[in-house]
Amino acid sequence: MVSARQAPAATPLINSALPLAESLFGLLLLTFDSPPASIWRWCSGVGFSAQVLVLVYMRNPRRRLFTRADMQAVNKFLSYGIGFISTVAVALQAINFAVWNRFWPFFALIFVHLVGALAQFVRMVLLTQHESSGP
Repeated sequence: MVSARQAPAATPLINSALPLAESLFGLLLLTFDSPPASIWRWCSGVGFSAQVLVLVYMRNPRRRLFTRADMQAVNKFLSYGIGFISTVAVALQAINFAVWNRFWPFFALIFVHLVGALAQFVRMVLLTQHESSGP
């Protein structure tokens, strides 16, 4: 379980980050011209997976899931991943402006920026927990 000292750091992850990410994912799927027939199945699958991952981690937050080298690799992957996805989202804006005239590329840009900020927030909270737990 989460200790009283770590509860303030864990609460934003559970109560704000997950619902925001899950709702953004659902909205992204709804923006397609013909939403997938299994849209709510996809949303439930993403929601369930995210909740299980958080519960597994929060069950014993003092457990070291990552070493310092692993955290640096995650930071590098996160930075390059967000950079690549942002580049694709900006390219979609140019194509949408010139050719498509659709809503979903515009929402995809908003989605990328919000999920990128959310990923940085989660990384910051987890990194703080990781460093405060000591060697």
